[in-house]
Amino acid sequence: DKPSLLSYPSGARKGQKPIKMDISKPNDTDEDSLDDLESESVLVENESYANLKKKQAKKYSFNSNKAVAAENAKICKHYRAKKTTRNYQSMLEERQKLPAWQKQDQILELLSKYQVLVVSGMTGCGKTTQIPQFILDASLKGPPSHVSNIICTQPRRISAISVAERVAQERAERVGISVGYQIRLESVKSAATF
Repeated sequence: DKPSLLSYPSGARKGQKPIKMDISKPNDTDEDSLDDLESESVLVENESYANLKKKQAKKYSFNSNKAVAAENAKICKHYRAKKTTRNYQSMLEERQKLPAWQKQDQILELLSKYQVLVVSGMTGCGKTTQIPQFILDASLKGPPSHVSNIICTQPRRISAISVAERVAQERAERVGISVGYQIRLESVKSAATF
């Protein structure tokens, strides 16, 4: 089986064929401005399920819209500043070597047209680490009101932690800034992550 990218239109009917694309083969700041983000506290916590539910209910209340908008504006500002740093640029060069990078525009275009996108590819092609970053980076280039919240699931604890660490490293930051994780009641997050 060749690795491929499938996209199903929203409201797809039985027998309707998906759009399929092979992704296994590629097609032929100033660091000081980031100090305040890096110094932001990262919350590592173990808590009861009841307290977790209360916090989430409070976080998603309608009163927090202004706080979310302010946090999104802050994330956009730091992303724009971070793009010019040497560390980010060197990680970007490594990311560009992955097969998924070659399909970035097609993936984003399909996501803008279709509600469901199924991506299949060889191990290590960038499905887990790159596609969420494509979506986040595209949303960070727009207005703060359109910043995406992305959730990725992993089958095991070690996978969740290692993926979060890898993506944070690729984003030239530590875990908990714009990339966090939660495993049952243990979490590493900031105000920017859920």
